[in-house]
Amino acid sequence: MWEECVAELESKKKSDSHHSYFVEHAALLRYRLIQNFDDSDIAAEFLAKNLKYPEFRRVAISDALAEQRYEEALQLTEEGERLDTRNGFPGLVNEWKKLRYEVYRLTYRIDMQRQLAEELALDGEYSYYQSLQELYDTQEWPAVRDRILTELEKGGRGWHAHDLYTNLLIEEKETARLLRYVQKHHRSVSEYYPHLVLIFLTRYMPFLNSLWKRRRLTHLIARNIKKSAK
Repeated sequence: MWEECVAELESKKKSDSHHSYFVEHAALLRYRLIQNFDDSDIAAEFLAKNLKYPEFRRVAISDALAEQRYEEALQLTEEGERLDTRNGFPGLVNEWKKLRYEVYRLTYRIDMQRQLAEELALDGEYSYYQSLQELYDTQEWPAVRDRILTELEKGGRGWHAHDLYTNLLIEEKETARLLRYVQKHHRSVSEYYPHLVLIFLTRYMPFLNSLWKRRRLTHLIARNIKKSAK
């Protein structure tokens, strides 16, 4: 009976936009029933046969991580990236990358963490920019930050990366880069003008104050000299 229902769903025309959704959730329901009423080996086999569906892959990765089967979890994430790259599902590819990062984090693979965090940051993921900063010491970080900003400045990575770039310019007080951006995108001047002014004042106000005090001191000395001369 169950197999007949699933077979009927799978035989629907691919033009049906709801086809994959119903088949996946029907299979997931069957998996839950197998978990509850059948042998665990049967459930594991059914799970493995349905990894083409994202929800099954999520379950498999979650189980592997919970049981510290990290190499299996890594393999599942990498397979998911390859599969959904071919299928043209960038959102899912990004999800598997994040889970792969979690494997690297749990297994202390710092070099791989750095590499993948930078890749995700360049795709516009701010949280991974923050994570990346924590993976470098204070002496190493400026060079990495400059490399990321230079890559983001080139553009062509989508609006997430574009938004991250402009936000980082403000956060990092990158006046010269922000000026270049505004010169290139004239319509953005009203949006970023207050930030440019604030950055300028924050950076140069001590120097301006010093000049002002020096000028006032010079003026007072000159006035006292004139008074003494009289």
